[in-house]
Amino acid sequence: PPPPPPPPGGFKPPEVETVSTSYTVALAKHLRSSGAVFYGAHWCRFCGLQRSLFGREAARQLPYVECAADGFGSEATRCRAAPEVRAYPSWSIGGKFYSGYLPLQELAKLSGFMPPAAPPAATPAEGLGIDFGSAPPVQRAADEGCELPSRGVDGGAAAGPGGGAAPGCK
Repeated sequence: PPPPPPPPGGFKPPEVETVSTSYTVALAKHLRSSGAVFYGAHWCRFCGLQRSLFGREAARQLPYVECAADGFGSEATRCRAAPEVRAYPSWSIGGKFYSGYLPLQELAKLSGFMPPAAPPAATPAEGLGIDFGSAPPVQRAADEGCELPSRGVDGGAAAGPGGGAAPGCK
């Protein structure tokens, strides 16, 4: 029997289920704004993997062109007009064509993407005078904990297991 007809508008690529990062969203937007083009087909496994590499939110920002004639929003004529598109996925970046699945770092390099600045380093907690990033955490065995004094709030030093002050307790 012949294959079923495509749904109205054509077949859509599978939904991306991975999560985007701020880096992948910024890269996808950069690729779009720089004029790059991602040529693919809804049935292409490596096109799906390429989109998944970006994550759901970023994949929606990609400059994707559907080349399958029965694909949703098909631009098959545009794809056939570009003789450099011989396989999927293919990328047009800076006037040059690249075939195959490309890692994010390669796409960034080819397109001249400069990632956004990293967030500022941790600073001391406001108003507390505590800098959580300056010293390694103190590790104690379970029997080395600080015990509360049995005499009220102001009644003496905390005692450790041997009766003296436990290490780090005052």
